[in-house]
Amino acid sequence: SPEVQAAELPASNGIGTAHALARMYAALIGEVDGVRLLTSETLASAAKEQASGKDQVMLIPSRFSSGYMLSTETNPMIGPNSFGHTGRGGSLGFADPEQ
Repeated sequence: SPEVQAAELPASNGIGTAHALARMYAALIGEVDGVRLLTSETLASAAKEQASGKDQVMLIPSRFSSGYMLSTETNPMIGPNSFGHTGRGGSLGFADPEQ
């Protein structure tokens, strides 16, 4: 609903299409239509583990970098250097610099 979309819910209400999310993640790891969102240094930080352990909400092991979830045995994404985030309703967006 427009009311939900207009609400400010930190870390919870990013809204977009699958195509837009794929383009955003692609632009994090490479150039898309002349735009690259992360420098190589920032990209390295996006894939570097900062914290790990049992997620107290999902009750499964999790790993995080600076702002992104990292792959785990229960959430392998596409490889060991993948980074991204799960979303509501089972959605998942991620990038893998090596793939």
